Amino acid sequence: MININDLVGVPFVDEGRSLDGFDCYGLVREVYKRFGVEIPEVNVSVYNCKRAQEEINEAASKEWRKINELQIPCVLLTTPHAGFAQHIACYIGNNKLIHTNINIGVLVEPLYKWKNKILGYYQYGDYTFPNS
Repeated sequence: MININDLVGVPFVDEGRSLDGFDCYGLVREVYKRFGVEIPEVNVSVYNCKRAQEEINEAASKEWRKINELQIPCVLLTTPHAGFAQHIACYIGNNKLIHTNINIGVLVEPLYKWKNKILGYYQYGDYTFPNS
């Protein structure tokens, strides 16, 4: 399993792509990078929810394939709030996911807290990762 301890607590930064701050997509890119996979940039902004939702959906339909069961890592496409742009998190095993929160920053939460908000599981391209 990869080390994510240094990610927890990193602040939320709109369009953030470094340990100085991440948005949800930037965090997913970082997690995949730690598995040795570079995923394409998608410029989404929490402050432009319509564009964010469109770009995440487009990325999910083209470069990400939907999977039927959780794998490590995989992206969980979620909807945290009614009327708000969709959000993505990354499954990291042991029934936990890592994601960003505007007020808290990067955090790890149990999967069950998101169960009713998950729209689908996606994995980048044809990559298969070990379930360890």
